[in-house]
Amino acid sequence: MKDEEVLVVPRSSVFPKAAPQGFIAQDLQAYLDRMSADYRFEPRARVENDPSLKQLIPYVVFMYGESVYVVKRSSRQSEQRLVGKHSIGIGGHINKFDASNRDETSASDGACNASGLFASILTDGLHREINEEIYLGETPEFVLSGLINDDSNSVGSVHLGLVYIARLSSANISVREKDMMSGSFVDAGSLNEYYDTMETWSQIVIDSGCLQSPVGN
Repeated sequence: MKDEEVLVVPRSSVFPKAAPQGFIAQDLQAYLDRMSADYRFEPRARVENDPSLKQLIPYVVFMYGESVYVVKRSSRQSEQRLVGKHSIGIGGHINKFDASNRDETSASDGACNASGLFASILTDGLHREINEEIYLGETPEFVLSGLINDDSNSVGSVHLGLVYIARLSSANISVREKDMMSGSFVDAGSLNEYYDTMETWSQIVIDSGCLQSPVGN
């Protein structure tokens, strides 16, 4: 959307020192605290090529047993840099609309309120993006597993992924816009068959080993 305002955090606020490359699993709360203290909304067109700002992207991996839901993005995707790629993550930008029902003035009462407001905006944005892209037969728990910072390419340099794992009790999931992408479950042990055609974020999640780790402990 041309006039869409998306959630961003200055790179220097997220990473006051050198920015780690790849999957970040340690000190997640410290990262979230820094984000909640210095976020804002900016026009997407203005920030798409500005690596001094990180656009925050919830990136949800859906699992059923030992299988992972894999989607393939079609040529009709708005993000042309990801066309034809396989992905194990569902999500997208958080925009100003996700904060419209939140009383942002409450953030002035203190850091605790600011942190709670930020968490609510993240949650609302995550649910909106999921509901726009897929049908789910249940409402699973979304567990934050790590962050993705990939400065090796033009897409990653301006985005920061928040990786959530959602474990489903059934395989009742499907894509909404079938002309935009297709999806199916793949055994986690067979993901390497798709690895070379995956977007880099999916490769990073697979390499991290978090899909084989206990979730929620």
